[in-house]
Amino acid sequence: MQQGLTCGDRVLVVMREEGRALLHRALGGDAARIEFADAVAWYQSPEHAFQQYSRYVEDHLEHGASRVRVVAEVIWPQSSATAEVGGWKRYEAGISVGMASVPVSFVCAYNTQELPAGIITDALRTHPVLRSAGGARPSAHYSQPRAFIRDLERAAPASAPRR
Repeated sequence: MQQGLTCGDRVLVVMREEGRALLHRALGGDAARIEFADAVAWYQSPEHAFQQYSRYVEDHLEHGASRVRVVAEVIWPQSSATAEVGGWKRYEAGISVGMASVPVSFVCAYNTQELPAGIITDALRTHPVLRSAGGARPSAHYSQPRAFIRDLERAAPASAPRR
């Protein structure tokens, strides 16, 4: 975020209240230069989230932003419904490809203490770069989106609807 602010980029944080408050405090005065949005409202469905990002990025680029940077926390379904979780996993695999033609970058926040192991495992496969307090590094488990989605659909139970 600091790099984005230094470069004059538009910075958006889409997180639940707890994460937004934590970042707001950590950023001090710089927080006023960042837009904060509620992840619960933003992540109503994979389609809604993609439309929200598309509109946001398009609007800000049209109004002079040279780049948009996003820090985001996907709201994963509380149920273990395979199709619903699978939809969000497909979203995670595809958003970077879907936004590849525009100057936007995403940092996805995952609470490894809160989320199920399967979601964290697949996050390693859907994100080419992993960031932590120790810095950024390539994900050794990254899988190209088409290959990831093919594997996901192969593993889905036969009765689960496919998208």
